[in-house]
Amino acid sequence: MLVNFHNPHPGFSGCLFPIPKIIKELADSIDGKTMELDEVLEQFNALSNSIDMTVKKCSNSIILKQEQEEQDMTNVWRIICFGTSTI
Repeated sequence: MLVNFHNPHPGFSGCLFPIPKIIKELADSIDGKTMELDEVLEQFNALSNSIDMTVKKCSNSIILKQEQEEQDMTNVWRIICFGTSTI
């Protein structure tokens, strides 16, 4: 499905830990673009696997999740929002 990506994570607010730089860079690079949602999810998944995190699609955004079981802690970032494209 073609969607328009917008409103990437600002990189400095929200979670106690900053969003990983490689994830932020990809989000910034697709901001304002219309692309296939599944293709973008694959790109984020490839990056998140390399840093031992998971990516999930929510209703209108993509999120990044980091679970640290030994510390009983979970961090979640909204990576970028998307909406249905009119193209």
